[in-house]
Amino acid sequence: MIFAKDKVKYINFISQTMNTITKLTNKNPAAWDIILLILRIWFGYFMMKSGFVFFHILGSADERKAIEDWFGTGLHFPFPVFMACLAKGSEFFGGLFVMLGLFTRLSALFVFITMLLATLVANTGIGWDVYGTITLSFCLFALIFMYWGGGKYALDNIIKKRKNA
Repeated sequence: MIFAKDKVKYINFISQTMNTITKLTNKNPAAWDIILLILRIWFGYFMMKSGFVFFHILGSADERKAIEDWFGTGLHFPFPVFMACLAKGSEFFGGLFVMLGLFTRLSALFVFITMLLATLVANTGIGWDVYGTITLSFCLFALIFMYWGGGKYALDNIIKKRKNA
């Protein structure tokens, strides 16, 4: 578990990192747009891959039973199948929209909330192992897209340009 002193250090580290990235990207915005595109594709692919279980939950009684046991009995969520569909749907469709750069900030917000809950509820009880660090990493990547959006090569930007033309 992270202690209060560690949380302050962690928040300061994140703040300093965001400030450094902002300074670097102001010097070369074209490079940052390419970096955002690569990050969006990578992030979107892995979110969609993780969220693909959503379709299995909808189509398989065995999968629904396993999810009910995990989310209900294991994590004590009310309406476990519904909650799992929300989580996995946010991962899949949020990942798809971030990858496309469509509704990037809103989609990243849904993924951020889902990954934050996954980190705090499902993955910290077993220690900071691989699962906890992966969900935290996805949470931080979503934060990047919430802050900067999808960049120049996002559908959001193309739609905005056409709207203003």
